[in-house]
Amino acid sequence: MAAITRLQPARTLASDADRTWFWTRIDATLPADVGDQCARLATQLEPLTDQELVDFIHLFHGVKNQLYSWRLWAAAYLMNGGCSDDGFMDFRSWLISRGQAITEAAMRDPDTLAALGVEMDEATFEPFGYVMSDAFRARAGGSFPAIAGEAASDEPADPDWGFDFEDGAEMERRLPKLAAEYLA
Repeated sequence: MAAITRLQPARTLASDADRTWFWTRIDATLPADVGDQCARLATQLEPLTDQELVDFIHLFHGVKNQLYSWRLWAAAYLMNGGCSDDGFMDFRSWLISRGQAITEAAMRDPDTLAALGVEMDEATFEPFGYVMSDAFRARAGGSFPAIAGEAASDEPADPDWGFDFEDGAEMERRLPKLAAEYLA
């Protein structure tokens, strides 16, 4: 087992090229069932250099943090029949696993997720979120260190969406397609 040593400090990974590089690897895992998709992602990560693996992990967490919004939490709540803090982490991993087009459409309008026809309680993918840390652990022999500034803020974005998710009428008003699919 090789140890990862002397990595460059995390660089800013916000260019279009960085995002394209990241999403190309995620999209290459589709279509696949849950077990196959994790294996396909691991295969995508194998040829990466140590620094590229670290960069990929940073990009994954960066996208996951962009998805930290009340609008998407409301969508997760509907699609999964409720959604805890941990459940929302797993929902965001699931959303990323669906690929760039679906993720970016959901960021603009979470109601687009209704068109996917996902069964109640299936919009979650905890194992997908661990593939990167497992790859890092296999190379480095230890856990991926905490990343400064990588944690999502304490409160999700879009505070005007921080309403009672148990309010079916409000869900129907804000997310009519998802409400029709999951509140029925």
